[in-house]
Amino acid sequence: HQYVKTQNLIITNNDIKDLEFGSFKPNSFMYLDPPYDETFNSYSKVKFDREYQVALADKVDSLNCNWLMTNSGTDWIRERYKEYQIIELSALRTVSSKLSARKKASDVIIKNYDT
Repeated sequence: HQYVKTQNLIITNNDIKDLEFGSFKPNSFMYLDPPYDETFNSYSKVKFDREYQVALADKVDSLNCNWLMTNSGTDWIRERYKEYQIIELSALRTVSSKLSARKKASDVIIKNYDT
């Protein structure tokens, strides 16, 4: 696991099930960039499947600080985070090194705060 900590910043790359979110203070801000639902989810030995998506969603539900997350705009993600603000994005994905292989994808930004 990778972990960088300075006085005001923590960057970590850990299994979501091992992360402890309870230590974040109300004035903290958390940016989450998990492997996306249904795509880009096989970066490691363990595939970030729906079980991991549910574990992440359960953890962010308990956060007492502001957070922002990016994910794919699947119906499942939209339904799971419907009580939060969801901002729709359209992105281009390059499937190979050929620009002609680009295809449109639906991404979302999800956040639990106003502004």
